[in-house]
Amino acid sequence: MVKKLILRTVRIMNSRTVPVLVVIFLNLIIISRMPAWAQTPTDPATIKFKSFTPPPTRTPTITPTSAASPTPVSPTDPGGNGGGDSCTPSNRGLQSDCDAMGLSLQMPKPRYLKDTSLCTQSTMYPFYNSSFVPPDLSNLNNALGNEFWVYNANIKYNTCLASDLKKMLKYIVSNYDCEPFVAYGYRSYAEQEGLWRGKNCDTNPNCGVAPPGKSLHQAGIAVDLFCAVLSGGDLINFYNIPDAFTGREKNFNFHRPLPGDPPHYNGL
Repeated sequence: MVKKLILRTVRIMNSRTVPVLVVIFLNLIIISRMPAWAQTPTDPATIKFKSFTPPPTRTPTITPTSAASPTPVSPTDPGGNGGGDSCTPSNRGLQSDCDAMGLSLQMPKPRYLKDTSLCTQSTMYPFYNSSFVPPDLSNLNNALGNEFWVYNANIKYNTCLASDLKKMLKYIVSNYDCEPFVAYGYRSYAEQEGLWRGKNCDTNPNCGVAPPGKSLHQAGIAVDLFCAVLSGGDLINFYNIPDAFTGREKNFNFHRPLPGDPPHYNGL
């Protein structure tokens, strides 16, 4: 390309139809912009999907307008969301489990994590088998009152954490230039395996997807969140929740654990 521009300049100079300095100046501008034209946007390596099948085309029927107040766990509200006795509490959370992985127990412990322990580095042990399904799952779109973008109308999530999630999403709307988009909630063992294989994670350990049986999505307490870019009611792009929010999620009983997987949030 540069060679062609130079040859064209020489031809024009020889024709004496345009002042030489003007031609050289114009071509320098073109050359200086060529790298920018050559760049093409790519998805961050941590984004777990590159296309939507089918693409969501529904906007929320209610637009959140008011800020939410953080609701940390209190002795009078052990669920942090009014769940009370209807929520199945965690039945594990043992340092001995994490010892098997050479890790420490993650604190604070998740309140509704079943049959496994959460260790540091967002690692769980023991791992889930293909038949494990957590209790207290409900339709996330309904639990959020149809107020926010949810990738799939069939996505499920832990009922006892849905209210905390809703308050956190409202806070993001009110304090950041971001329309929150819930891409994933609960994933079955088979769904996790399909995602893991689809990203060729068996040969790419940095794919950003946990192996089947080792994901807190199967536990029903993890969500992947993005900011949606909307146009004409359609989702046309998405990006990570702003880094400025990191650390504030704990006020809503969530943890954003992995720098290499910024969309991922664990409910506590």
